[in-house]
Amino acid sequence: MRMTYSEKTQLLERYSRAEISALDLRRALGDIGYGDVIIELAQRNLPLPRASQVGREKQIARLEALLFPLAS
Repeated sequence: MRMTYSEKTQLLERYSRAEISALDLRRALGDIGYGDVIIELAQRNLPLPRASQVGREKQIARLEALLFPLAS
């Protein structure tokens, strides 16, 4: 079954809101490559998903200290 433009856009919007994973999106779109996902997002002016930081502040702070020691 071929997906309509609207159905594809809905999937991309869900991915952009971080409601589905990149792997789930790519499979749903016929195993397309990640570069193709980026192109599809750009064509629809959708941002890349951002994971929530709520509850992960300490973990993020430790990683930032490890990765960017001169910034602290």
